[in-house]
Amino acid sequence: MNQSSQRYKEIALAMLESGEWSDVTFMTRDGQRVVAHRLILSMHSAVFAAMFAAEMKEKTDGVVNLVDMGGDALKILLKFVYTDEMDEKWGQFYGEIVNAADKYQLTSLTNICDKLLPTLVSWENCTELLKLAELHGMPGAKGEIEEFMKSDPGKLLQLYVSSSHLIVDNDMP
Repeated sequence: MNQSSQRYKEIALAMLESGEWSDVTFMTRDGQRVVAHRLILSMHSAVFAAMFAAEMKEKTDGVVNLVDMGGDALKILLKFVYTDEMDEKWGQFYGEIVNAADKYQLTSLTNICDKLLPTLVSWENCTELLKLAELHGMPGAKGEIEEFMKSDPGKLLQLYVSSSHLIVDNDMP
């Protein structure tokens, strides 16, 4: 990375963290207020660009209510938008991050998640991750998660049987 792009990332991150010159406030589902900059968001997302260009409530109020995202996940998402770098804590919020990347058409974030999602796979979350990868069109993650699941057919069968019991048990009065 050259010095000028590194310097841009440092300045952008400092602006995000300080809130200096921010002109939009996100209200998250957990009550956090997170400020950002319309111009930067619009440069990276056609959805944000449309939201802030049209006479929508978000443009006139300068407030975006996020019912599907908590503040910590949003901060990770914004850090990526501002710097093109994934925060090391992203795995704690992978569902929210992947959903938001798709919702706001952040293609570069979706592509990164496609590569990183398989690094989180375990027997406890493999079916959830597979569904997430399928839902958001992440073929790399989907393939790697399927390979993980095929690696131990006995464990996969055990997982299927235990989930079937959960369904049957939950259906009983």
